[in-house]
Amino acid sequence: VGVLLHNALQYTPPGGRVEVRVTCLDQHAVLEVEDSGIGIAPEQMKQLFRAFEQADASITRRYGGTGLGLAIARELTRAMGGELELTRTGAEGATFRITLPAA
Repeated sequence: VGVLLHNALQYTPPGGRVEVRVTCLDQHAVLEVEDSGIGIAPEQMKQLFRAFEQADASITRRYGGTGLGLAIARELTRAMGGELELTRTGAEGATFRITLPAA
């Protein structure tokens, strides 16, 4: 969850919006982090979860980072029987969702 919040805050300009929602759906806990940040092009979605890759090389120059956060977060989520996915992108903003089995 920390990497999702960190990324949302880092890539959302001042005056933008970051929302966190937690719900229960079909025996699963669902956490969503939605922002109004710089957006992610649809063709760049798959590489976001690969280690050492970022959506765009200019992102690294502008914001820094190693491209490991989302890859590690997805593997940790899967190790707990869940899934981490990018569910919405656009010219502005993105929504990431973590789904975990409810205890």
